[in-house]
Amino acid sequence: MKWLKSRLLLSTLACLHTLALEAAEIIVVNQDSAGFGFNDPTPATPVGGNPGTTLGEQRFNLLQRAGDIWGSFLQSNVPIRVQAAFSDLGGDENGTPLASASAISVEINFANAPQSGVIYPIALANSLAGVDLRPDANDINVTINIAPDTDPLLDPWYYGLDGQAPADQTDLLDVLLHEIGHGLGMTSFTNLSNGTFLSNLPDIYSLNLFDTAEQLGWGEMNNPQRKNSSKNAPNLVWTGPYTTAAQASILEKARILEVATPGAIAGEYAYEPALYGPPVPEAGISGILVPVDDGIAPLTDACEPITNGAGLAGNIAYIDRGTCNFDSKSLAAQLAGAVAVIIANNVEGGPVFMTGNSIVDGTELTIPTISISLEDGQALVSQSPGVTLTIGLPASDFAGTSGGFVRIYAPDPVEQGSSVSHWSTAASPDLLMEPFINPVLREDLDLSLTQMKDIGWTVLDIPYPYLNYTLWSEEAFSQGQVLTAQGDDPDKDGLLNIEEYFFGGSPESPSASLAPVLMRSGSGLELTYSRSRLPADLGFVYEVSSDFVNWDEALEGVDYISETTSPLGASAELVTLIPTTPPGGEKLFFRIRIIVQ
Repeated sequence: MKWLKSRLLLSTLACLHTLALEAAEIIVVNQDSAGFGFNDPTPATPVGGNPGTTLGEQRFNLLQRAGDIWGSFLQSNVPIRVQAAFSDLGGDENGTPLASASAISVEINFANAPQSGVIYPIALANSLAGVDLRPDANDINVTINIAPDTDPLLDPWYYGLDGQAPADQTDLLDVLLHEIGHGLGMTSFTNLSNGTFLSNLPDIYSLNLFDTAEQLGWGEMNNPQRKNSSKNAPNLVWTGPYTTAAQASILEKARILEVATPGAIAGEYAYEPALYGPPVPEAGISGILVPVDDGIAPLTDACEPITNGAGLAGNIAYIDRGTCNFDSKSLAAQLAGAVAVIIANNVEGGPVFMTGNSIVDGTELTIPTISISLEDGQALVSQSPGVTLTIGLPASDFAGTSGGFVRIYAPDPVEQGSSVSHWSTAASPDLLMEPFINPVLREDLDLSLTQMKDIGWTVLDIPYPYLNYTLWSEEAFSQGQVLTAQGDDPDKDGLLNIEEYFFGGSPESPSASLAPVLMRSGSGLELTYSRSRLPADLGFVYEVSSDFVNWDEALEGVDYISETTSPLGASAELVTLIPTTPPGGEKLFFRIRIIVQ
């Protein structure tokens, strides 16, 4: 890391940088018939901050809340009209389609279009053009499944606004945030069955897709190449610069499988965690690999009762992909006493994405399951017995990335409606725009915001901690500004750009009250200032001096009693530092030294 010295400490509340841009207004258009969906008069008790007293009111409140969240981050002078309706999309124990969404129309070659001959979803095109290109039409269509509330075999919708859905309910707000994201632009308009672009023109989303195996972007590929790339996980990635810059601040390190013995196959292997059952514990799981034997060829697919249960007890079960469900394989290994399950793909390519239920035939899955590629599976089983390994060791790359870029969901075979237009499920923590519901409500919209910025949206306020200096400077400086380096001071107010970034100031508007704070014995003075919530690329230390020449690190409990913080808007916080009383009337100065990590 390197150090940058902050010469001054604010003595009064710094002026937060605000953008003179108009947040998007998202207008919800109710398309349901009387007495149904958003108009359902069934009485309901307010829940989780949702004040609605009927099912219809609560549903509408959730949709409006989802629109308000997205609108608060995006700039548009043109209102975004989201039409929505409930419909019975079905569902069963094998899965339930929760909702779907899409842009209603697209535009090319409009005024202010960043690229000619490129398709943009209508809401983004309107924002870029500054006028409503289709004033008589809505922009986004959302369809929500009514079945969770009508079929007793399905988990019902949770209508709270607080993200606290019980385990047996599905958070509708999370789903609506996800679906509106598709309508705003996280969607490829490419025909995945043959690889053709819509009207033979690329869309702005697809132009950010790149295949690390082929070393080609989708805009450079022919139709067959795009078709193959759409199912080429883990090699299909997103190369947008803002998402690439932000990944280190939002994603955790990836986890790997490490084989210790025998030496012939020792090393690191990639895997995909199952989308059911518990995760691999933080400390990992070590053990001996034991292939299952179910007595009927193929012996290792665990589609028949396991016959070598005694050998599996306390060990890691190896199973081949086959004709039965993944979760039933995991349950069979668990009942035999295995501590974890490795399922190898049975077709060439990477690990398979495994879906299933965490409760199978009334029994909860308590051991983790991962998948590996066909090639890696063959290597492991060829050396068994005698294979010892550990699942879950940290890797150098971030979870859900390949070649330094965030992966796109691209399973083989293609899953219509899911493939290509979502982040990979290998990302950790779970992201809002993954293809399957996750239990964490992401009102900050995580990498979805940087993805929107990559395709052309002006993002008003990317939340911390994953805003870094590069992303901040894109919004903080006017076009043509050249003094944008961290050590520049274009407004000559004594604060370097890196300090403006830290304090939430404007690098183009001189800040007031920048004198150091003078501490006197018995003054009872508290130091209060505002700062951006600490981004991942910054740290800081307090320093103290009695002469403003020689500085030492200020120690909590010695030089100051405590530091407290409280929220100040979406991306800043108010900080109060309470110094100790200097002995003998000594004068003390405090300053902040910023650490660029």
